[in-house]
Amino acid sequence: HAELNAAMARAAAGLAAFHQSGVRHGDSVTLGQRYAEIHALIERLLVAAPELRGAAEALLARLEAQEAQAPADPPVPTHGTFNPEQVLIDGDRVGFIDFDDFCMAEPALDVGLFRAAIKDIGMNALDTTDRAAREARLGQLDQIGEVFLSAYERLAPISRERVALWEAWSYFRDTLHFWIKVKPAEPDNGMMMLKHHLQKNVATFERFNV
Repeated sequence: HAELNAAMARAAAGLAAFHQSGVRHGDSVTLGQRYAEIHALIERLLVAAPELRGAAEALLARLEAQEAQAPADPPVPTHGTFNPEQVLIDGDRVGFIDFDDFCMAEPALDVGLFRAAIKDIGMNALDTTDRAAREARLGQLDQIGEVFLSAYERLAPISRERVALWEAWSYFRDTLHFWIKVKPAEPDNGMMMLKHHLQKNVATFERFNV
C-alpha cells in the first residue's frame, strides 16, 4: 500500500506541475461539450431499444443542471485522456505519454478521468461476478483515488464538485457504451461504478439544490 500510495502522490505531483506550467495548446474542452456526447449516445441506444426512452435522460438532466451551478476552475494545459497507463515513474521522476488529446480545460478533467480510470482498471482486473467482492473492491479503489486527489490538492487548487461531475460523466459514458455494444457476458462495471459514485457523492450533488 505504501508503494502504491507513493506512486499516486508522484503522479499527482507531476500532473499539478503540468497544469501549472503555463503552456497553451489545442482547443478548449468543457464538461458541457462532453454531456452533449452523452445525448448522442442515448439517441443511438434508443434506435435499438426505444422502450428505454426516459431511463437515462432524467439523470443526464440533473447532472447538467448541477454542472451549470458549479463554476469550473480556469482552464489549464490538459492531457485530455489521463489514466494510469500513461504515467511513467522512475524513482522520484515522473513522466506522461500519449498527448494526442492535449487541450485546454479545467483541471478536474484530468483528475476526474484519472480517478475513473483507476476504478475501471481495478474492476476489470477482478475475476469474479460476486457482488460483495466487487463492492469491496470499489471501496479499495475509492481509497486509492482519494490518495491521488488529496496529493493534487496539496499542490494546486481544484474543485471537488467538478471532479465528481467529470467522474460521473465517465461512468455514464461507459454504461451507455456497454449497452450499445451489447456485452451481456461481461459484468456491467460501468453501471455499478456509476451507482456507487452517485451514492458516495450524494451530499456533494444535493448541495446544488436542483
